[in-house]
Amino acid sequence: NIKKLVTPQKPKNEKRALTDREKAALFSADLDDRQRAFVLLLYYCGLRREECLALDVSALDLKRRFVHVRQALVFDVNAPKIERTKNTYSVRSVPIPAPFLPVLRAYVKDKRGLLFSMPNGDPITKSSFRCFWDNIKAALMNETPDAETLTPHIFRHNYATMLYYSDISPKKAAELMGHADTTMINRIYAHLDEMKENAAEKLDRIFA
Repeated sequence: NIKKLVTPQKPKNEKRALTDREKAALFSADLDDRQRAFVLLLYYCGLRREECLALDVSALDLKRRFVHVRQALVFDVNAPKIERTKNTYSVRSVPIPAPFLPVLRAYVKDKRGLLFSMPNGDPITKSSFRCFWDNIKAALMNETPDAETLTPHIFRHNYATMLYYSDISPKKAAELMGHADTTMINRIYAHLDEMKENAAEKLDRIFA
């Protein structure tokens, strides 16, 4: 019997933060207003893809600077459906960092309903989102090849990394990311602690 050979797919490497070149590309790439609002929402607020796609204008409190996460968009094959978040812990209010506020305010100024919808205002389909994300990634790859493996989930890991460097406690970080407990955050924080210690050791050797 001849076994069919299957070429392994390249890993997405979702458990990493954004590189410096990817971060710069978010602001320098040729993205339209919709594309930029989406990637910056991932970047500044650490939301899940399905949470971003279910956001409507009423979920934004621009005066107090909060995004209120209450629902998620899921796909049944290609058809979209807006449901409750995956669990009660995912229901949360996430701060909108000051640098993102002008971009978000300009994007939603004359908008009604969903932030990222089909042209007729309906929830975005899976195939349309795939095309949307592929176009975003292509624009970012024009700025840096680092973006080749970029997925929306990588922004979640990057957000957790930024929370760590902001000295936000694991408990608060888990709350902001919609986790049921601190298990995942503790793993990320422990890894970053180790990296920080290794960097210090290397610097000690250099300056010894």
